[in-house]
Amino acid sequence: MKLIFKNLIPIIILLLVISCGSTFSENRLIGTWKMVSAKTDGVSSPQELSDRRQVFSKDKTFASQLNTPNGLVQINGGIYVRPNDTTLITYHRDLKGKLSTIANTYFFRIKSDTLHLYGNYLSPIKENPALLMKVFIDERWVRIKSK
Repeated sequence: MKLIFKNLIPIIILLLVISCGSTFSENRLIGTWKMVSAKTDGVSSPQELSDRRQVFSKDKTFASQLNTPNGLVQINGGIYVRPNDTTLITYHRDLKGKLSTIANTYFFRIKSDTLHLYGNYLSPIKENPALLMKVFIDERWVRIKSK
């Protein structure tokens, strides 16, 4: 009898973990988004910095592009993790492609084709890269292309 319970417990735990999986469809985030509004520390971003695209890919990478007179230019990118239905963690790559050791945690909601992304962005201070500057962002994006 003990042997049956000993073998049954891992199966029950596995079934509970599978059944409690996220209800958020990862595919809802995948695609290309266009920024419609942005605030940094409560101040609206200038228009020339707000004409941006954000691409989330199935392979857990992302890329941010700024629309310039010369076309779209990638301004940052990296990898992302989505630990739950409302949290997005990003690790940015530097200009040489090296992955940052700094993680940025954002909260997000998707309603219809609108993405609301908000949270703290951490950036090394140029004069002393060992120190980090925290900037609160509040951005709204609309989907322009799925998957």
